[in-house]
Amino acid sequence: MPRLAQFSPEALNTLAASYVYTADYERAIELLQKVDLPEARYNLGLLKAQQRKLHEAYELLKPFGDLNSAITALSVNRNEEAKQILGALDDSSPVAEYARSLTHARLKENAAFYQHLGKACTETSLRKRAASEPDFYPYRDEAAFRSILNEKKEDAQ
Repeated sequence: MPRLAQFSPEALNTLAASYVYTADYERAIELLQKVDLPEARYNLGLLKAQQRKLHEAYELLKPFGDLNSAITALSVNRNEEAKQILGALDDSSPVAEYARSLTHARLKENAAFYQHLGKACTETSLRKRAASEPDFYPYRDEAAFRSILNEKKEDAQ
């Protein structure tokens, strides 16, 4: 690795991104750990999540308060924190709605669960995932759950 002191933090962050692009994750992590930039901490958090080092990823991503932060919070069972993050987000994408439905399912908030699940299931891949999502097992026999999955399935045909 070249002498790092000669490069700006921004250049090192970009170099780390190029290592990720070439699937050299260990080298990218090594670089990102030496860079004191919010973007570098965020990228390091994403890499740690990809490696399933979820507690490390959570600590790195938590300050950003975005969808990835919420998903990582769910991954370490910080459901209330995920709910707070998702509640503050202005993101109505199907993935964000799916994360909200997971959060509400875990917190046993049924009305909110169904509201967000319906919005998430507009995307076929998430509808298919919902059918086998372990957090949704308690709802599988409920007519409302089956209706959402079947209704969205019929819309896709």
